[in-house]
Amino acid sequence: MRRGVHRNYAGCLLCNIQHGKCVLQKEWSFCIHSKLKSFEVEAELLSKVNKNIKQNELIIQHYKRLYGEQTDSSSKWKTWCKIERISGCNRFWRIDNFSKQAVKDYLGTSTCKEKFCSNCKKLKQASRMSRFIPYIEECSTNNQMFHLVLTIPSVKGTELLKAINEMFSAFSKLNRYIRGDKKIKGISFENWGYLGGLRSLEVTYKQDNYHPHLHCLLICENNFLSDKTERNVYSLKRGKMVRKFSLEEIIIQKIWLLLITGQTVTLKNIENVELGYSCMIDKFRDEDYGELFKYITKNDNGKMTYAQFNVLRESLHSKRQIQGYGVLHRISDDHCDETEEQVEAIYAEIRRALESVESPLKESVSPKQLLSDSSSLLISKKKIYSYLRQGNCETFNLNMECAKNETNQ
Repeated sequence: MRRGVHRNYAGCLLCNIQHGKCVLQKEWSFCIHSKLKSFEVEAELLSKVNKNIKQNELIIQHYKRLYGEQTDSSSKWKTWCKIERISGCNRFWRIDNFSKQAVKDYLGTSTCKEKFCSNCKKLKQASRMSRFIPYIEECSTNNQMFHLVLTIPSVKGTELLKAINEMFSAFSKLNRYIRGDKKIKGISFENWGYLGGLRSLEVTYKQDNYHPHLHCLLICENNFLSDKTERNVYSLKRGKMVRKFSLEEIIIQKIWLLLITGQTVTLKNIENVELGYSCMIDKFRDEDYGELFKYITKNDNGKMTYAQFNVLRESLHSKRQIQGYGVLHRISDDHCDETEEQVEAIYAEIRRALESVESPLKESVSPKQLLSDSSSLLISKKKIYSYLRQGNCETFNLNMECAKNETNQ
């Protein structure tokens, strides 16, 4: 037998060779890598993780300062626990190393789940998109999807918590009007055919000015939008005309103002509003998912001041960023659907094939170390979600013929 040729015929499980002979190590690894390429953790992601770990140093400093200012022992303990969690967040990744096949399988890492953590925010966004999008698309089959953005004038830090509470309450009422549970004499939303929606909070900021706004998904039976012919101050951006509005958008702008300011929503009051609060409604595009599941706030490239940190920490405490309504009422961070069953099935098949060749070595490795390893293919079960999202539900199959042929000889 030639040197470099393996006696373990099971190594051919992941290749498409139809004979019963084994292959050289390089060919073997090439076949494995080709088959599992769709589940690769890209170097770009590892680089971002490393960058975010550095950015988290600022958040740790803010929490340490907060810890020093606190006098209550219970509060100090909770803050110290957060410091510990953020400090260890994504520092080391647990992997199974299949060295013969040059494959490393990412199993998990310690995460802090802190709203200010750049890594955890991106992880949550990716997790939400992979789990929620299939369910949303199932609910929207044969229906229309719209992207609704609702804003209010920017507020000072001392007013942010009150503003967020008012927006959540106002959207709940707006949802009831659109659904038809609550009526406005002289105005009907029946032609929308509203089935359900999803609202997501985002807060941007600059100095002591905070801009809370809602990105919303509406699922309707009909395309209710009329032609966009109306103009107002929201049509302008830096003095240039950027968009026009439909009559439906103008009506929602006025209703939104009345709801936020606590006024009674009647036809007369709507007509008396000269200019409402900003509202935009457009047909939903795939790229809008990124806005819908965007993180609640961000560190602004490591420039968040301690004052801004405290305002956001207090205002966003215990706030549910995402809330579903109607057919999407089940949407939450605990949501699970049949997609996860498909993911588990594919992942189990991958593991069976890899483990038929060798038992993995369990390791704890930093993202920086993984980034420097160009010889191994780093895969993750989480990447299977995006694989399925691309319509590959029925196409994944690890060819077992090689092993079967060899077993029968």
